[in-house]
Amino acid sequence: MTPERGRADPQPLHQAAWPDMFANLQTAYAELAQAQFELQERVGVIQEARDLFQQVIASMSEALF
Repeated sequence: MTPERGRADPQPLHQAAWPDMFANLQTAYAELAQAQFELQERVGVIQEARDLFQQVIASMSEALF
């Protein structure tokens, strides 16, 4: 067993499988990029809501219980 791989005999990748693997990687990358974009949008919405809430609390002249 080789310490780098963790297996006794890794099977070589067949060149015929490369296009499918590449397509799968492209799809996964596109999905991750979309998820990142959506998360960034959600963070922006949450930050805006937090800022508005802080402004409302700061503008109140009486204590809120």
